[in-house]
Amino acid sequence: MSEIKKPLFEDFYNIDDPRGPSLSEFNEYEAAVKEWSLNSGIDDYYDPYCPICSSCGETGCCTPVACQQHPNGKYCEGNLNELKFGYLMFMDLYELISEDKKLLDKANDIYDKNWDGIYDEVYKNNQDDTNNEEE
Repeated sequence: MSEIKKPLFEDFYNIDDPRGPSLSEFNEYEAAVKEWSLNSGIDDYYDPYCPICSSCGETGCCTPVACQQHPNGKYCEGNLNELKFGYLMFMDLYELISEDKKLLDKANDIYDKNWDGIYDEVYKNNQDDTNNEEE
């Protein structure tokens, strides 16, 4: 009897698509893994969550900002694609907003607030990592 190959996530979507996998592609993958688990005789509990950032990998569900681009991450490539897409959309919208001084001032305030929050979080995490290494 030949061994049944466990489905790979990459087999269910076009990895060149910058948007990452769709919800239907993810659901097809999840169903295939469950079927594989039942038919292979291997009691392999399927956990859709990333062991690093706990993302579920569904577009629009878990934020890609939490992704750490870790070698053992499950959805890093898709999350990176979503971040790239978000950045491109931001640039286009910012250009559109920049034509209106009032909107531009509002957008800059929101940008600064978010930047400060993300910078503080990243800086704090980096400081925590540095302190842990020294101990």
